[in-house]
Amino acid sequence: MNAFSTRGLVASAMALAITVSAPASAQNAAIPVEVPAGSVEAALVQLGRQTGLQILFASGAVEGRRNAPVRGRFSREDALRRVLRGTGLSARQTGPNSYVVLVGGGAGQVDAGVRVQPRTEAPSGPRRRPSQREVAPGEASDSAAADIVVTGSNIRGEGAGTSPVITIDRAAIDRSGRGTIAGVLSTLPQNFGGTGNEETSLTGTDRTIDNTGLASSANLRGLGSDATLTLVNGRRTAGSGGKGDFSDLSTIPIAAVDRIEVLTDGASALYGSDAVAGVVNIILRKTYRGAETRLRAGTTTSGGMQEYQFGQVAGTVWSTGRVLGAYEFERRERLPSAARAYTRTTDLRALGGSDWRSYFAHPGNVLGYDPVSNGYVPTYAIPAGPSGAALAPEDFLPGSANLQNQREGSDLLPDQKRHALYVTAEQQLGHGITAYVEGRAARRRFSYSGSSDIGFISIDAGNPYFVSPDGSPYSLIAYSFAHELGATRTGGVVKSYSLTAGATADIGADWHLDGYYSRAEERSTNRTSGLANQLHLAEALGGADDPDTGYAAERDGYFNPYGDGIANSAGVLSFIGGGYSGEAVRSRISTLNLQGDGSLAALPGGSLRLAVGAQRREEGLRRSGTNFYSSNVPAPLPRIAGNRRIDALFAELAVPLIGDGNAIAGVSRLGLSLAVRHERYSDFGTTTNPKVGVRYEPAGGIAFRASYGRSFRAPSLRETGDPIRIGATQLPTTAGTNALVLFLSGGNPDLDPERAVSKTIGVTIAPSRLGGVGIEANLFSTRFAQRISQPAYQNILQALTDASLAPFVQVVSPLSSASDRALIEGLLADPNSLVPSNLPAAVFGAVVDGRYVNASSVNVRGLDVGARSGFSLGAGRAELSANASYLLGFDDKTTTEAQAVQRAGTYGYPPRLRLRSTVGWAGKTWNASLAANYVSRSRYRTSSSSQRIGSWTTLDLQFARMFGPETGTLNGLSIGLAFTNLLATDPPFVNAANGVGYDATNGSALGRQAALQIVKRW
Repeated sequence: MNAFSTRGLVASAMALAITVSAPASAQNAAIPVEVPAGSVEAALVQLGRQTGLQILFASGAVEGRRNAPVRGRFSREDALRRVLRGTGLSARQTGPNSYVVLVGGGAGQVDAGVRVQPRTEAPSGPRRRPSQREVAPGEASDSAAADIVVTGSNIRGEGAGTSPVITIDRAAIDRSGRGTIAGVLSTLPQNFGGTGNEETSLTGTDRTIDNTGLASSANLRGLGSDATLTLVNGRRTAGSGGKGDFSDLSTIPIAAVDRIEVLTDGASALYGSDAVAGVVNIILRKTYRGAETRLRAGTTTSGGMQEYQFGQVAGTVWSTGRVLGAYEFERRERLPSAARAYTRTTDLRALGGSDWRSYFAHPGNVLGYDPVSNGYVPTYAIPAGPSGAALAPEDFLPGSANLQNQREGSDLLPDQKRHALYVTAEQQLGHGITAYVEGRAARRRFSYSGSSDIGFISIDAGNPYFVSPDGSPYSLIAYSFAHELGATRTGGVVKSYSLTAGATADIGADWHLDGYYSRAEERSTNRTSGLANQLHLAEALGGADDPDTGYAAERDGYFNPYGDGIANSAGVLSFIGGGYSGEAVRSRISTLNLQGDGSLAALPGGSLRLAVGAQRREEGLRRSGTNFYSSNVPAPLPRIAGNRRIDALFAELAVPLIGDGNAIAGVSRLGLSLAVRHERYSDFGTTTNPKVGVRYEPAGGIAFRASYGRSFRAPSLRETGDPIRIGATQLPTTAGTNALVLFLSGGNPDLDPERAVSKTIGVTIAPSRLGGVGIEANLFSTRFAQRISQPAYQNILQALTDASLAPFVQVVSPLSSASDRALIEGLLADPNSLVPSNLPAAVFGAVVDGRYVNASSVNVRGLDVGARSGFSLGAGRAELSANASYLLGFDDKTTTEAQAVQRAGTYGYPPRLRLRSTVGWAGKTWNASLAANYVSRSRYRTSSSSQRIGSWTTLDLQFARMFGPETGTLNGLSIGLAFTNLLATDPPFVNAANGVGYDATNGSALGRQAALQIVKRW
């Protein structure tokens, strides 16, 4: 595996080198182009496929316009000019291979100034407001660039900002071979898959996110899904998960997506809370004339997981308005743990690892106190035998232990069914005023099997099956219900909606106002069954009969914990196995927003532009549930109800110091960006966050930029309002054994916001003489302090072995200390305790406090590098690209007193290097691409050892056949086949203490996936 990984890295590096060194002569060479007469929208799509150009346009801007045929051999720029000739449209180059289509600006004119992004200043001179006859809904007035708001700025046309933005357009989404937004984002090296997704949730490797609804999220830089702000059309969504502190990408139909913009820089000065690591803005389609049908079917080639997807988009436009609707359905089957060798069992010895099976087993183990580890350990193994009856003390196996595979019957990925709907409409009202509405709704149902229930069984002579191997009057047995109750079963439903209504108005020469009200809500429910009801179990073991249960052990049967699968009757198992827990979470957000932007003055370097705005936001979270785990009737979980109001004022100023009007030698352009946002929270006070940036262009095609900003994340409502909860778990000790501990969790009303300082320095090189070759590099640094964390919970397996976690651990000895015994008994008697009532205080060796505190900090530093090139090849165009992210450091401090620990390149954290390199070819009727994905090697560290985790290289292959007008009824049809992880390369093995043989935060257990996608445009 390591040899192949090395070759993969070399191949990726070669692709990057080829990208940089592609000859300029190939970039400018004439290529065959054949674009028939027809709609401009269809012509631009075809031209993009044939030339490899990324051509961005507002769909409304091209509606109703027709182009003349273009056939022959032309340079890419000349071909675009010919397509736009006579249409009233022009184009401006915004990157090495990308153009934005503008309204006006000269018939067929193509501005080849080779700006890596749109220019920082608006066109000089007053802006004429067009009539409704001249402009279709959604068009730019004088220039499309003047009305496009790029993520990272509130000022229209500020595309060439001071922070790096990655744009994934519709064509790139289709070429990725992924069927979901989360899947597309997983290909970005800047995005870390360690939190807020199904696989990390079901493998137990998600350290921070309470992902009760199995949502999918973005996590830039590995700073957390709750520190990456996700927007849809520039607006916030309702929170997802048990804390409502991140956005669920699965509720958004990918068929409705126009593009995804990823800002990899702190941006609280623009967007407020959560924009610490960056912003993911999902821009949905707004205009479409006709219909588009999408069918997708995929399968893993091992394990049998299949998925099916159907999408439908339809819309129409008229002279003063438009409407569009999209619907998507997806069904994906579960992937069982047994489908992969490295997750089939927690006994990893066959793979070169350790035996991590649990002594909570079936048959079970009799426990005894070990003074060395200050905990209870197996002292006798119960012998195997189907009946478990007539055992004698000498039948027990001293010094031995039965072991159980905890992942038996569990799933790696859940079964999912999803429906998603999106509708948008716009109508011009006259006098420069346009009204718009937008709505989204989604429903997702999931189910999966988890690890079987385990527990401590306390048994004495009141049970006729009781046998004491050592003469004690009672025994404590570590027991698994795997063979009697089976795997636990969890099912849930997530429902969400979002409604927005607003209006825009053009005022004066070029001022633009936008006001809207939006409301979004998510409701999720889940229920886990297959649990043993501890109260019923105690009764069936021989405890006092409870008349409320209607069960009498002497009549209906005693529970026998000494058997091996068939020792207990169906009636006994039905009585004890009816336990369950259920939870319902409702999060909501409503936003009233008004903002405007326009020119303040004409400066020699361009227009001084300002954006100002005000916002009121209200957030709410409700949590309730029931627990039938230790009571005769379902008991309500502690209710959580929290609300807050946020009032914000924000402003942004774009200052063109030097531009076309006053350029000097060595300074083609120089611009300054200033932004600030002040917010008042009703529950913890105020915060003000500034950001400043500068962009310097010494010559055309070369740009330097830098930014500095402060960001923050407000505590979630559950982090401040969650009541204390008390549970029990076993953890490794420094003696190499496991100790049973009480674990405290809950909120903290005294939390302060998390605060961060972000810095970036970047350069873009794409001079016109290179004919489309572009290189971009960005150094970034984020210092994230006062982090709200649960240090002991997030490092739970090291809680008793890591000295830095000592402030959160209290070692106790209830057998020898009366005060320790009183402490444990008090916690066990607490109404919020979830610990089985039959567990004695003496079995606990520590109390671990996992409640939220402002304790930790992170300093992440790194380098992003991207390159792209292309050249004519045969009857089409070849494209080469590479995107890499290298972490210079990920310094993590669990507490303010702790030493910083370097987490980059370690298990559960971002790798040192992630790279994706792509080679593609596109012609008139065919396109294909091959991508290499590389994850560098890492380390799995424990308190006593460190093991190497190998690197991981996978290949993705995609090709598609497109049918044009010459094919008659097949016109508008495309058929594509995509393979992800083409060579079915397993993720590198890791001998992790949880018994899962790979790092789910940096790898995937999916294996090879093949998907067929059919798209028909009507």
